[in-house]
Amino acid sequence: MTVGRAYGLADAALAEAMLTAHGIKVFPDIRYSHSMAWHLTHAFGGVELRVPVSLAGDALELLADFQAEPWPKAPGWRLSVTAVSLVVLVLLNTPLPASGFYASGLRRVTAPAAASPAKPT
Repeated sequence: MTVGRAYGLADAALAEAMLTAHGIKVFPDIRYSHSMAWHLTHAFGGVELRVPVSLAGDALELLADFQAEPWPKAPGWRLSVTAVSLVVLVLLNTPLPASGFYASGLRRVTAPAAASPAKPT
């Protein structure tokens, strides 16, 4: 079951390490695709963290307290980081790597349904 999404590799690794340290086996979906094509992180929908159904409740309890460190309070620092990000985006035409972790409600992962064969006419 999917218990969370990470939009940065560091966030995914931290959440995976925390769950693994508590004895919960984690299956991070398409993590290696993100390491090679980080600019497509949002297009892929982030790295889904999946756990066995029997441990999903425990995983959600642990992830409820898992938060990334908040931005610094100083407005000058935030303004300078925003300005540098904008310059990098405009001059280099390259977005900065995404980040963030979002715990999700329980959602069962299912395989796509196979298409039924067409009836001969």
